[in-house]
Amino acid sequence: FQAEDGIRDDLVTGVQTCALPIFYASWCRPCKKIAPYFQELSEKYEDIDFLKVDVDQISQLADDYNVGTLPTFIVVSTKNIEVEERLESSDESHLKKLCEKYN
Repeated sequence: FQAEDGIRDDLVTGVQTCALPIFYASWCRPCKKIAPYFQELSEKYEDIDFLKVDVDQISQLADDYNVGTLPTFIVVSTKNIEVEERLESSDESHLKKLCEKYN
């Protein structure tokens, strides 16, 4: 669940299912607010690979995906290993809709 530098391999070379990384920072209040809900969704939607990317620790990956707002959620599909959709918000209802769409 917690991303290290190895996450780059998963996002670039593909994952078994749809990947949904959250780009966050430990000092980000909206990120802290959405974290428990992100964890809850990860337990409910087992067909999605939920990943956490700390932008302060893996800044190059955040740059690669043009992350400028925190938190940012990016859907990466196994079909084409491209970004399918992104959500730059800590709104729980929008995050749930995103999970329902790609589950």
